[in-house]
Amino acid sequence: MPTFSSPAKGWNFIDSTYTRSDTPGVQVLQRSAGLISFGTNERVTTSDPNWRVKLAKRLEATNPYSFKEWVSVVSYLSHCTTLRRDPGLEIHGECLQSYFGGGYGLVSDSDDTALRDLALARVKNRLQSHYGNVNAVVPVVELRDLRHTITGTAKLATDLLHTLTAIRKTKGASARKYAADAWLNFSFGVNPLISDTAKIASSIQDYLDRKDHSTRITGVASKNWFSSLKETGQTSAFGAGLSTHSVGYHTLSYKYIAGFDILVEAANNYSIVDHLGLRPEQLLSVAWELTPYSWVVDYFATVGPFLDDTFVVPPGSTKFVLLDRLYTLDVDIRTSIVPSSGTIVTSQSKKPGYLKYVHFDRSRLTSLPRIGLHFRSFDSVGSYAVNKLLNLASVFYNGRKR
Repeated sequence: MPTFSSPAKGWNFIDSTYTRSDTPGVQVLQRSAGLISFGTNERVTTSDPNWRVKLAKRLEATNPYSFKEWVSVVSYLSHCTTLRRDPGLEIHGECLQSYFGGGYGLVSDSDDTALRDLALARVKNRLQSHYGNVNAVVPVVELRDLRHTITGTAKLATDLLHTLTAIRKTKGASARKYAADAWLNFSFGVNPLISDTAKIASSIQDYLDRKDHSTRITGVASKNWFSSLKETGQTSAFGAGLSTHSVGYHTLSYKYIAGFDILVEAANNYSIVDHLGLRPEQLLSVAWELTPYSWVVDYFATVGPFLDDTFVVPPGSTKFVLLDRLYTLDVDIRTSIVPSSGTIVTSQSKKPGYLKYVHFDRSRLTSLPRIGLHFRSFDSVGSYAVNKLLNLASVFYNGRKR
């Protein structure tokens, strides 16, 4: 693959002079100018002589490529004058300087597996909606708890009046206990029963209406964060130094783009057994879901999705899979004049600097990857955070009261 590279450069200059009341003429404190290399811009490209044929056949003709570039380097500009008075002596300083600072050192361009798998999971969720299958084993097994759900709901209805009358006597403990019981009964009994019934009914209808078709699906996940760098001790006007504060805004995103042929008709050996998840290879995933408190583990790790993705193969075939990775860094550079003892800043003007770094990779994959086993990203853990916190709090409160 052809690779093109060039140095990343920024403009740097300083002209700092001063005059003394006891010495004629202008004295030079520091004077320099020039371009400074601080990194490398790089592009890696590929070519495909058959791209016209692929387009004619409506195939994906995109080629892998990548680039890392400082697309904008704007140095800050600072001008100031200073005055220092000693017995029998006055020193006037003046400085005009420009520099892009050390903000390029804020680059944090590492991979995030959890974030990448979040984008992958979104692709797989959208793919699943195209064939509408469902795992019916877990709801069927959990029918054994239906009686408990019904009696629990009835008991909550009859206990409501008693709870309200006992609030004052128990200092609110009865109300908290009632709320925890009600939430657990709803969250782990009534709500799953209604949801699973609707899903199975919808899935059966999807099976009756199924048709082979092709589709193109994307899944995106991104995150943002800040970092900063402060530099001091740089020369400015006589008797003063320059402080530089660089603030970086980082963005990292992953995007999967995939094409599929969905083959769900009877001619493709796709049956109601496949559609309702009744195959033996799905038993391990079912066993995990029926394990007590496995849902707590799945709040923070990808055990459930990992098992589903490892042992469940969607019907059809993959036409193409592309993975885009984009990292950007925007750096704002601001300066301030720091006078030493005995020196005052008589005037100053400044214009902030700016840096922008972009790293983009596009890869062509032979197949859709499997979701890995790892801790979830903060964004994923925070999804539906209120429900998760209420579930955990209710379980903890009931367990503590036993």
